[in-house]
This record gives sequence, structure tokens and C-alpha cells, in this order.
Amino acid sequence: MDFIPIDTIGGLLAVVLGFGFIIFVHELGHFLVAKWVGIKCPQFAIGMGQAIVSYRKGLGYRRGSSETEYMTKLVAWVNAKRAADGLATDPKEQPAPTRVELDEASAALGLSETEYRLNWLPLGGYVKMLGQEDMDPAARSEDPRSFNSKPIWARAAVISAGVVMNIIFGILFFMIAFSVGVGFNAPVAGDVSRLSPAGSVYAIGHEGDFNYRGVRTGDQILTFNGEPVSDMTEVRINTALAHAEEKVRLEVERWHPDGRKERLAFDIQPKKIAAGLLDLGIGVPMTLNIPKDGDTTFIVEQLTQAGAEKAAAEKVQPGMRLVEAGGKKVDRYAEFSRAVEAGEGAPVLVVFEHPQTKARAEVMLSSHASMLVHRMNDDDIVRHLVGLVPAVTIKEPTPDMPAEKAGVLAGDVIVKVGDVEWPATSDVFDVVGKAGKKPITLVVLRGGEQKQFEITPKEGRLGIAMGSEAPVIIKPLPESPAAKLALPPGTRITAIDGVKVETTADMQRTLAAKARQNMDGFVASIDTLPNEGKTIEPLNVKLAVSGDEAKELAHAGWELAINPFLFSVELVTLQRTNPIEALGLGVEKTRQSMIQVYLTLTRVFQGSVHPKNFQGPVGIAHTGTKIAKQGWTYLIFFLGLISVNLAVINFLPIPIVDGGHIVFLIIEKIKGSPVGPRIQTAALFVGLALLACMFLYVTFNDIVRLFGLA
Repeated sequence: MDFIPIDTIGGLLAVVLGFGFIIFVHELGHFLVAKWVGIKCPQFAIGMGQAIVSYRKGLGYRRGSSETEYMTKLVAWVNAKRAADGLATDPKEQPAPTRVELDEASAALGLSETEYRLNWLPLGGYVKMLGQEDMDPAARSEDPRSFNSKPIWARAAVISAGVVMNIIFGILFFMIAFSVGVGFNAPVAGDVSRLSPAGSVYAIGHEGDFNYRGVRTGDQILTFNGEPVSDMTEVRINTALAHAEEKVRLEVERWHPDGRKERLAFDIQPKKIAAGLLDLGIGVPMTLNIPKDGDTTFIVEQLTQAGAEKAAAEKVQPGMRLVEAGGKKVDRYAEFSRAVEAGEGAPVLVVFEHPQTKARAEVMLSSHASMLVHRMNDDDIVRHLVGLVPAVTIKEPTPDMPAEKAGVLAGDVIVKVGDVEWPATSDVFDVVGKAGKKPITLVVLRGGEQKQFEITPKEGRLGIAMGSEAPVIIKPLPESPAAKLALPPGTRITAIDGVKVETTADMQRTLAAKARQNMDGFVASIDTLPNEGKTIEPLNVKLAVSGDEAKELAHAGWELAINPFLFSVELVTLQRTNPIEALGLGVEKTRQSMIQVYLTLTRVFQGSVHPKNFQGPVGIAHTGTKIAKQGWTYLIFFLGLISVNLAVINFLPIPIVDGGHIVFLIIEKIKGSPVGPRIQTAALFVGLALLACMFLYVTFNDIVRLFGLA
């Protein structure tokens, strides 16, 4: 099934039709139960708008609606019967046919009271029931077959039937999808930043042991808060829906280089990210395969940014697989990651091979120093080495953005931004954010000389990727070994114990090696060039490091400098070939989806989930189109999610949706009489206003995301 390709237009059409089908089955539920309890249904429609064709028992198929022809035949039969009974024969003198006469005529002529129609606009459908008008709560009918004439239990059954049908079809969609198999992100930790919640917490029972600090790349995630985990999507969704003030527990299985397995548990406090969602900081798992449809330009860019020579990087082609790193064969992304990080910033030989042609390509890749982490507050994290905080280095100016157009280059060290000298990364963000559209003074250090630029931000950005590669030091951390040296901002570290230093990676490698040899503490000889860019003589200082500081320094981390999305994502296929098992998995996924919707709404009110993450019709169509391009199985799974979401949203106690109608029925049951028309009408307009505002809000956010306006 998934071998049938779906292009963008086909995917969009499939999503639109699928969404229409979900609405159709919702209305079908209302219709079937309405007929079952004896409610008269003049119309059942697929789609909206005017009819293309219609069918009515006794008349057959008609182009357009059969309503006019149907009523003409009924009125003619009534008039003829009146004439036969000796009543007035002049049509002008005939009173309008009564309900009883029309029903009698319909039965006598063998004509169905229900018109089944296919409308022009292929979006869902509707059922028209006698005495039930969503847009006119005051509408009433004395017909015993009208909606409002039926007992409360019958009306509740009719209203609930649409939601029930969506749940049933959600289960069926999931069942079909899992019968074939659906790929999800494997429950394996991808890249984990040392700054993230997951990267900075110790395993339970190993507190203070640097060998057990943080979830690591390659850890198999077994449970989330005690519940088994089948895929990484569950981890990310459950984290996003967790309580903002409570820690979550992850149990993982860790493979050690010697082949030993170890089960560990971590209590992690999620942190809200820019998207307004709680997150642990665990990346999606990656394979070692470069996608067959990979962009060669992207491949070369990522490899060169990680230290590869351009000529060597150009030999790495889409479809290749990374097979060796650091002189050893590797089978998992975690093994590759550890091999490059073991180089401690020095280039490591990495070999790619094409599985069919066996063509090979060799590149040298490096890691960068993640350094030590000091948390000033929840939003301000400082990287340092025993209190030595490096200046902000411009890693790469973004093409066609203000900084690049002004002449800023990769490797420039920021001396001043606005009125802030030797700023930290947070200072740069703060100054640029407050500047609006006003020009900003940016002073950088390049080749020992300072250069000044006047740059006007574009959309709140200068267009620079920032790092900390240069060994130029800004103000030291208070109460740290570096604080005692009183080094002025802008001091360049040139050597440590006689070893030449050109980058912060050199600094970390040299200090960490000394720390591992002297875990009880040591004194390092630091050669400096104070206030670089000015004519001041070099200075040698002594840096005293305590035992605790040495232990921490010995475990200063290294991180891959390569974008993990150079490779394809590692997937795990959820499949149940047994129909009963597939049905069971479908029921479980339906249950999970319903709980997630309710939890999402709860977290929105609690403030841990931002409503900007909601999607409207535009976002659903865009997401669905991308999913549909992965194959029909993924589209069916997506429609299952939409069907369940529609069921939950429809049953919320909001006027105009099914849940609101159920609330009115509950009130009617309690007080013994229907809610007054004025109250129902007022509630209707409140509901319409809420839905209209939500529609405009989510559509605006959909467009912003779609066109990258934020």
C-alpha cells in the first residue's frame, strides 16, 4: 500500500476527501439513530451547497434536488383526494396540505420522505431533521415525529451518535493502519544537550557521579512515568502534556561500549521551549543512512561546518551510509557520536559507503566543547571552564540577512552590541529584541583588529548563528577559580601550561586532561593577552582548581558539531498482523488520543501549553498533505487521529456543538422543561463567537507557520 506514491496535489485532495468523509460519518451517525427512534429526516446530504444529483425512493435519481418534484406530486395527490371526497376543486380555494395529508400522500405514492443528495462542495455532509435547527433554537414542530417531540433519551442518543461514529471509525482507521504497519520515531534518545533538562540530571542512585549525568544518545527509553513506551512520539507528547511543576520519570536501558546493558531511571523536570511546550531536550533518534533523496548542497554544508574539507565532503552522496568512525566499524548513531566526541575536538576519520556501488568517501569530522554549565536563572545559562566564560563568536552569518550584508564574517568575536560591551549570548538577544527597527552598533574582533558595523535588524534578527569557539574571555563567574585572577574582559588565553591554545576546545581538552591526572586539585599556568586589540604586554597567571572543580572539569562534555538531520530518522514499525490484535492496538491508540486532547485543553488553561500550537483547517491540510506523501498507511492513521479529535471536540460543553446540546438536555431533565429559547439563542451566539474567534486565531497561526513569518 505504501509503495503507491502520492504527490502534493494528490495528498491535499486525499486529506480534503478524507476529512470530508470523517464529517460525513459523523452526520451518518445522527441520521441512522434519528431514523431508529422515529424522527423524520427530510434530507441526508454528502457535501455542502447545492445538489449535483439526488436519489429518493419512488422517484429514483435526479439531476439536482428532487424536492420540488416530490412536493408537486404530494400536493397533486392531496388535491385529487380532496376532489374525490367532494371538497373544493378550485386550486385557488384549496388550503395548504396538512402534515397528515402529506404523510398520507407520501405513503400512498410510495415516495420516501428522505432525499439523499450529493452536493457540490465535497466537505462532510449533514442531516436535516424535522424540528431541529442548529441556527434557530426556537424552532419547534408539533409533529410527533419531530426532534423536539421525542423523549430526552432519544434526543441524547441522536446527538451522541455522531461522536460515537467518529470514535468507531477512528478505531477502524487505526486498525487498518496497524494491520499494514505504521512507522514511528523509535524510543531511542537522539542528541541530548548537556544544557537540557535530560542532559543535566543524574540517574537515580548515582547522584554526583559524572559518569551517570544525563540521558545519553542511544539510550533505549523503556517507560515514561511507569508506563511502557512504544515510540518517541509518546515520550514527546506525554512530556508536553505533563504538569509544569512536576518531574517526569524516564527508565532507560543503556548499552556500554563493552557490551554491558544497564537499566537506569531519571527524574527530570521538563522545561518550556520557544514553541510554548514542555520539553526534555531529547532529540529524535537517527540512523547512519543519508536519505536517498538528500540535498547534496545540504550534505556538503553540514559536513564542512563539522570540520570536513569541501573537496572530501563533496564525495559524500545521498544514499550512502556511515560505516566507520575513529578507525572502528559503527552500526548505531550513538557509536558514531561517541567516536567523534572521543576525539575531544580533534578531527576524527569518518567513512561513508554506498550499499550498492560500494563507493566510499572519507571525511574528517570534529566535535565542539560543550564546556561546563552554570545556571544563573531559569532563562540564563552560562558556559564556562572553571569560571572562564568565553566571548560570543559568530559561527555563521545567515545569507541575505542584515549581518551578512553589512560584512560580518564567520569567526568574528563580538566586542560590543548596542551599549553592552563583551556581551553574553543572552545580552545579544536582549539588545536586538529591544531595538525593533532601529540600527544597532555591532563591534567585532577580527584578526586582532576591531571593526564596527551599523546594522538594522530584520524581523527582530541580525541573522547570526552564535557560538563560543574563540578563547577570548569576558567577565568571570563570581566565586569561581577564574574570579580570583581579575582578568579584564577581552583577555585572550594563548597557552595553558605551555600548550598553545587557539580555541575553547583546546582550552577544555588541556584543562580536562590535567584534571584527570590531578583529581584532588591542581594549579595551571595560564598565558594571557589582556584586552586584545590594544597594545598591552602578555601576562602569565596561576589558576588554582580545587578537587571538586577538577572532578567536574574532568567530565566536561563534547558534542557533535554535525546536524543530526544529515541522516534519516530511526523508525520503529508498529504492526499487528492478527486482526484482533490490530483492533486492540486501534482501541488503545484511540484511548490515548482522547486523553491527549483533554489533557491538552487542560494544560492550555494551566499555561503549560500555548494555544498557538493548535492547528486549524489550513494547518491540518498542510500537515495531512505532508503525511499523505509518506504513503496511504500514514494518511489512514492521520485520519484516525482527526476522527478521534473531532469526536472529543464535538463533545465539549460548548454551545452549538453536540456537547452543548447534551448540556441543555441534562438541564431539561433536571428542571422538567426545556431551556428557554432566549437562553438557547444567546448561548448559540456565544458559541458561534467562540468558534469564530478560535477559527480566526488558529488560521492566522497556520498561515504564520506555513509561510515562516515567525
